[in-house]
Amino acid sequence: MQSTFVQESSVNHSTEYSTENEEFDLEKYFTYVRENSDFDSWTYLLHYLEQNTVPIATIREIFDHFLSKFPYCFGYWKKYADFEAIHSNPKRVEAIFERGVTAISPCVDLWLFYIDFVRERVANGEEDGGAGESHEEKDSQGQDRVVKLFERAIEAAGRDFQADRIWTQFIEYLRQQGLEEGFEGGRKSRKMFEIYQQLISIPMSQHSQHLEAFKTFIGQNDPGAMLSQEQYEAVKAEAKKRVTDSAEASGTKTINGRVTEGDNSEVARIRLVIIERQQEVYRKTETEVLKRIHFENNIKRSYFHVTPLDKAQLKNWKSYIDFEIENGTHASIVVLFERCCIACALYEDIWLKYAKYMQLHDVEATRAIYKRACTIHLPLKADLHLAWAFFEENQGQNEAAWAILNQLEQAVPNLPLISMRRISFYRRQGKPDDVVGLFEHYVQHAVSKEARNFFAAKYARYLYKIGGNFEKAKQVLLDAIKNDPKCYILYLQTLDLHYQEYPRNVKDKQIFELFDRIMASELTLDEKVEFSRRRVEFLEDFGIEATKMNEYYEKHQQLVRQYQRERKQKAIQIDIEKELEAKRMKKMARKGVPAATNYQYPAMPVIPADPSATATQGYYGNTDWNYAASYGQTQYDYPYGSYGYNNVPTT
Repeated sequence: MQSTFVQESSVNHSTEYSTENEEFDLEKYFTYVRENSDFDSWTYLLHYLEQNTVPIATIREIFDHFLSKFPYCFGYWKKYADFEAIHSNPKRVEAIFERGVTAISPCVDLWLFYIDFVRERVANGEEDGGAGESHEEKDSQGQDRVVKLFERAIEAAGRDFQADRIWTQFIEYLRQQGLEEGFEGGRKSRKMFEIYQQLISIPMSQHSQHLEAFKTFIGQNDPGAMLSQEQYEAVKAEAKKRVTDSAEASGTKTINGRVTEGDNSEVARIRLVIIERQQEVYRKTETEVLKRIHFENNIKRSYFHVTPLDKAQLKNWKSYIDFEIENGTHASIVVLFERCCIACALYEDIWLKYAKYMQLHDVEATRAIYKRACTIHLPLKADLHLAWAFFEENQGQNEAAWAILNQLEQAVPNLPLISMRRISFYRRQGKPDDVVGLFEHYVQHAVSKEARNFFAAKYARYLYKIGGNFEKAKQVLLDAIKNDPKCYILYLQTLDLHYQEYPRNVKDKQIFELFDRIMASELTLDEKVEFSRRRVEFLEDFGIEATKMNEYYEKHQQLVRQYQRERKQKAIQIDIEKELEAKRMKKMARKGVPAATNYQYPAMPVIPADPSATATQGYYGNTDWNYAASYGQTQYDYPYGSYGYNNVPTT
């Protein structure tokens, strides 16, 4: 099983860099990379920095830009720190490590790089101390600082399944310190004992080795030094009781509760009790390890990269998270989500799942998740931003929600889903004038006929259902029809609008005038047949004059027959073309010319799916442009059934 954060670059640096290469203009290339944000271009540029002498100020600017866009590339935090170390800037090195472990807190490797850097400085006496402090005082302060850094690392990354090294190195560091006293919270042995207790209770890849190391530690140290007074007395009493019970069972003589024959040392018995207690914890931990090991073994890429994960990897991460949510603790669930968000940083459904889970536990943590996902990793994902805006609105942060929607529209312009969310926001805030203003703006500035029709239909629906203004809603639709007289949906919406007002404010004459207008429009013949059917159904349901009923029924039948003739002619033409093509193929075959249909075209290369492709592409995003439910109805022809008039032949 690989290390959690082993990272390799897929970039093939075929160019040999040289300071004498006049063709490579660093400043121009940096400008290009900043504008395009292409990952391979960035790594190409960073590789150039490694191969050439570049001013440290330029190096800082390039690394700062890159890591602001790709903070999960832990290896580049280390490279950035190495550049500063080369230029003897220890304070900057430490600041870079701090930024790194903040950006990618579950990264075991980065924490250990940071700790090693501080340990080396402490060992060399390079840590700054207070004025007048002795060498021993500086050493003590340095040791305390390393311990606190280890504790931070364990808090942030210590529950990772592959985090064994942080724990073992922490224990080893404490063991190497010569002083028995001097650590906050008690003596060194007691602190090591507490660390082992934590370690054995956490499911990890090397859990069995930790138990053996714990047994060795117990055997080499005085139990009284590692336990509190209360713990020691409790363990001592249990050890004594075990000896007494065993002696009584075997008939061994005791005096005042002490075994008179074959008595082992009291320390050995106490050690045995301590080990047995931890073995019980270990058995539970081992059960949890076995539940998770198949998920861990199926993780092939746990580090960040811009290339998509294969379906099996993505499914494994999702299944693992579902399992942990059902069976784990809140802490273990958060750790797994954080690990997953590194490998799956470009998948918005993972971030949405994380935010949805966290929303049940911590509002501020949820806000931080949305902010991290939307501002760093997925700045162009509409669904993620819209979910963030809804979250902020639900928290009463209306200004923040509106700002998110505005920023999203600037980043992803001309996406009606975003436009409609902005309109809906104003509607929920009780601002009808702003709603109307936005609708009119989007109708007037639509980038295509389809977009204009979409907003016009939505606008008319709002005017009628919310504003109660039938005349204005009708006019909006009629104006839209003038701009696109071939749009079937707009006619359907207009007819539906009239149906809703009939017979209160719309009379038979207006309905038939609208039908006549539709039949005289530029719609296709099959679309006109559909509207003719609706006209007959209207008469069947509400008509009074039998002569008019018969008249329009005859017109409908004539239209249907015309439609059938045209379809038949098209079918005949298709058959003729097929027959001519067959004759042509036979003629070519007789001449020995290979048929074009037998030619084997070369296979197209497989292009991996782009994980950054948004689910809300096109004009309608995740919502179908479905006007069937425009005015609270489930079908356009509601309440008019077919009643036997659906005479259009099916294909």
